[in-house]
Amino acid sequence: MNQPDPGKRLVPIRLLIEIIILVVSIVALIMQSQYIRTGQRTGGELNNNAQPIPGRRAIPQPTFPPQPPEEDSVYSYAGRVTEYDAGARRITLATDRGNKIIQYTDQTQFIEAQQINQPDSSIKIKETPLPSLSGRIQIGTVISAQSTDNIKGLAEFTATTIRILIVPTIE
Repeated sequence: MNQPDPGKRLVPIRLLIEIIILVVSIVALIMQSQYIRTGQRTGGELNNNAQPIPGRRAIPQPTFPPQPPEEDSVYSYAGRVTEYDAGARRITLATDRGNKIIQYTDQTQFIEAQQINQPDSSIKIKETPLPSLSGRIQIGTVISAQSTDNIKGLAEFTATTIRILIVPTIE
């Protein structure tokens, strides 16, 4: 009757399981802290929120909301006018993809697009062709510039249509 007590055998196994769980938890915490510090959340790129500290590496912050990738084919950009040179026929536009320089020619169509709020809470767009841009564009005007060519990634392009977007102000 020299059989070992089954209760004594369970203690080392239970201790071994607890040690394994503790080690796995510590490894998981170390990996998570490395993941956060190395910037893998934002693809390794720093965004505008990350402020470098002298002598230390900047920690990337997530961009919110994240900017969707640009389509394969882009034919128009919209944004606010930051520079307008009527003599050079050039408009600089601040877009969500950076500044774009828009050239226009005699063949470029100019359209004034006005948003009209309907009583049923719908929105109607009234487009009016314009003979030229004279007096219509100033710094801060919101426009959309369209081209027949794929302008993805280009900083400068020639527009075939320029729409001046007029949105009513809320009072």
